[in-house]
Amino acid sequence: MIPEPSVSIIRDNYKKAIKEKRIVRWQETSEYPAWVKVGEVSISPFFDDIGICTHLVGSVHDITERKRAEENLEKESRMRMALLDNIPGCIALILKKGTREIVASNKVGPGDRCGSRPDMLQDMC
Repeated sequence: MIPEPSVSIIRDNYKKAIKEKRIVRWQETSEYPAWVKVGEVSISPFFDDIGICTHLVGSVHDITERKRAEENLEKESRMRMALLDNIPGCIALILKKGTREIVASNKVGPGDRCGSRPDMLQDMC
């Protein structure tokens, strides 16, 4: 059993695939009583010799774990920046010494990032 609003989204995309005579792809989040699933869905219409859609072939690739991992990475990134921004003084994360390629830096003043001021990097690199 497919819950709403997924059923409506699926029907709309079936119609779109038939009308536009092409594969239609979308990302779908389905909420069930016990879990939530995220999938990449595709629908392919197949037509007979006179242009009538005779079949729709669909597939769903479960990306729930990938989405969860992406959300966790984003959360960790926000926490890391919050930590950096609350350390007094200039802190810059640099990929390779001598390159001055800044990965992240903390705020040293209102709206100012440590790495946005080259003079602050002189002693670091």
